[in-house]
Amino acid sequence: MELHSAQSSRRETCKRTRALFHLPSFRLLICTATLTTLLYYINLSLIKDLIIFIGLFFSSVIYLMIQYIKNKSEIKSKTTNCWNIFNLLILIITTFVMVLRFHLIFSPELPIGSVLAVKQFRHTLMLQIATKEGKAAAFIPRKKEKKRIKVSKIQSLRKISSDSDFNIMLLRKGIRLTAYCKTTTAKERLPIRNRLQNSINDSLGKTFPQKQSALIKALLFGDKSHLSRKTLHTYKKAGLLHLLAASGMHIAIVSGSIFFILKLISRNKRFSLAGAAVTVLLYVLITEVPVSLLRAAVMFWIYTIFTLCGKGKNALNALMLSATAIIIIDPSDLYSLGFHLSFGATLGILLFFQTFKKHLPAIPFKISDSIALSLSAQLAVIPILFFTLGEYNPASLLSTILAAPLLLLFIYGSCAQAITAFLPQITYYLSIANTFFFRLLAFNAELFKGLNLLCNPDSFIALILPMGLLVSALFLPPKKKQNQIFIITAMCYMLLIPIWYNQASNLFSNRNNDRAGVSIGKNKQIIVSYTKSLVSSKDIITELNRKNANQVVLTISRQTPIGWIKDIIRAYPVQTVIFTERVDKKKYRTLVRFLKQENIEYKNGKHPVLTANTNSIPKNR
Repeated sequence: MELHSAQSSRRETCKRTRALFHLPSFRLLICTATLTTLLYYINLSLIKDLIIFIGLFFSSVIYLMIQYIKNKSEIKSKTTNCWNIFNLLILIITTFVMVLRFHLIFSPELPIGSVLAVKQFRHTLMLQIATKEGKAAAFIPRKKEKKRIKVSKIQSLRKISSDSDFNIMLLRKGIRLTAYCKTTTAKERLPIRNRLQNSINDSLGKTFPQKQSALIKALLFGDKSHLSRKTLHTYKKAGLLHLLAASGMHIAIVSGSIFFILKLISRNKRFSLAGAAVTVLLYVLITEVPVSLLRAAVMFWIYTIFTLCGKGKNALNALMLSATAIIIIDPSDLYSLGFHLSFGATLGILLFFQTFKKHLPAIPFKISDSIALSLSAQLAVIPILFFTLGEYNPASLLSTILAAPLLLLFIYGSCAQAITAFLPQITYYLSIANTFFFRLLAFNAELFKGLNLLCNPDSFIALILPMGLLVSALFLPPKKKQNQIFIITAMCYMLLIPIWYNQASNLFSNRNNDRAGVSIGKNKQIIVSYTKSLVSSKDIITELNRKNANQVVLTISRQTPIGWIKDIIRAYPVQTVIFTERVDKKKYRTLVRFLKQENIEYKNGKHPVLTANTNSIPKNR
C-alpha cells in the first residue's frame, strides 16, 4: 500500500509536469517571450537581450519540433485541425499586438510637456515626461504626490546610458532621457484612483499608529515605501519579505470575502463569482499594481471567465495565460525579478505541492501543508535568487509557518478596525488585538533574524545536494519512508548551509575572513570604512550579513565615493555616519540631504578606530 501510494504520487507529478509542456498557452508564452527579447534587441541593441533571445529561440524551436513530430504521428480529426488553426491565429494576433505595443513604447506620439506616468520611490517621484526627443524621466520630491503635477519648464536633457540596471530598466520602458524640470501644482483635481489612494492612506494614518499603518499599506496595497529600512531588512533576514508583497493571498482574501457575502445574499455561484471578479478589479486599481498582485488577479479573472463559460478549469493554463498577458501589458516585466519569483514560486506550488504534502509526515495544525508549500516554492525560487542576487535564505521554511496565520489575523483585524472606526468601544478592543498581532509578527521576524540564515554562498554546488534530494523525492520511485528521509535530510542540510557559511567556515568559501573595511569598535559596534583594497560595496554588505550586525557605524573620508555610501545605506540599516575628514562642500551637502531623508544620525569628530585631523573637520551640527 505504501509503495503504491508513493508510485501514484510520482506518476501525478510526472503527469502534471508533462501536461505543462502540452498546453497551448505554454507555447504561446515561450513565443511571446522570444518575440519580446527580439524586439528589445532591435530597439536597444543590448548584448544581454541578444543572448537571451538566442537561448529562447533555439529552445522554442526544439520544443516546437518535438511537439510537431508527436502531433504528426497521431490521427488528426477535423476538431483537432480547427483547434490548430485557432492556435495559429492567436499566435499571429499576439505577434501583431506585441509589435504595436513596442511601437507605442519607443515611438509614442504624445503632447510635449505632458506627464505620462508617476512612479513613487521612497523619497522621490519619477515623472515620465513627453519631450521632442522622446520620453524623459525627471525626479522631484515626494511632497507633491497629493496634487496634480504640471511641468512648467524642462531643462538639461541627457541621454541615458546602459551602464546600470536602473538605467536599463528605464530604457526598456522607452525612457531614453533624463531631465531636470520645474513643476507646479495644477488646479485640476487628481484622478479618482489617486484621490481614493490618498483618502485611504490618510484614514489609515489617523486610525493606526505609524508603524502599523506602514505595514498595512505594504500588505494591502504593495506600497513598501512607508516602511523603514530597518523593518525591511529584518523581514528580509527572517525570510518574510515575500509576505509584505501584495500577492495571491490578498486576492484570495478579497475575492473569498466578497464571494461568501454575495453567496449568502443570492445563492447564485456565477453571480457571486462575477461580483468577486469586479471587486478584485477595483482592488487592483487602488494598489501600486506589483507584478505578484497582477499575476494573481489575472489568474483569478481567467478562472472566472472559464467558469462562467463552462470550460475546464486548469491552474497551469491560467498561469501561462496570465504571464503572457502581463508581458503584453508591460514587456519590461519579462526581465523583472518580481516576475520571475512570482511565477516561479506559483509554478513550483502547482507542480510539486501535492507530492510534498503526501510524502511529509502528518503534523497537526496543518503545519505539514505549510512546509510542503514552502518547499515546493523554494525548489523553483532558489536557483533564481542565487543566479540573480547570489543570496540564499532558508529561514522562510520555518518563519512563514508562524507568520502566515498571524498575518491573516492582522489583515482581517485591521480591516475590521478601519470599518468600525465610528464605534469607539469595538475599535478599542480591535486595536488591542491588532497591536498584539503586530507585536507577535515583529517578534517572529526578530527571532528568525537572530538565527542569521541569510547567506551568499560562493558556489551553487552548496545547494545542489539539498535540491537533488528534493527532486529525488519527487520523481524517483522509492518507498514513502525513504522519500520522507530525503525531504527531512534536504531541509536539515538547507538550514545548515548558512550556519556553516556565516560562522566563517571554509567549507563553501575560499575568501579571506579578515575583510578590509570592516572592524569591531566599542559596544560591539561594526565600523565600516572605505579603503583602497576594498573591491566593492557588495563585499561589505555580505560581511555585514554574515556578522548579523545590529549597530553599524559608517565612516566617510575624502576618498569615499558617494555611490559606495548610498549602496551600503540602501542595502543595510546604518545607524550612524561619521565624517572623519573635511570633504567637498557639494559632496557634503549631497550626503547630508540623503542622510536626513533616511533619518540617519551624522556627526563629525574623531573615531575610536580611525584617526583624523580634527582641525580639518567641519563644525558639528
